[in-house]
Amino acid sequence: MVSFKRFTRFATVGIANTLVHWLAFLAAHLELGLNQAPSNLLAFMLAASLSYYLNARYTFLVPPNRWRYLAFV
Repeated sequence: MVSFKRFTRFATVGIANTLVHWLAFLAAHLELGLNQAPSNLLAFMLAASLSYYLNARYTFLVPPNRWRYLAFV
């Protein structure tokens, strides 16, 4: 059974990643002048990487490594 603490950590990481994705997208699109697709790709790559790292480290308490990251992505 998943603990409430783990669920709240997972949800917090998800909310943080959503914010990171939007901020990265807006920065790439509005500040760097990239088109929508490259801006979204860049934002997705950043948010997905952050999601993996934070969930591994704080939600599931396992050390992140490149093989798990590749499986995640």
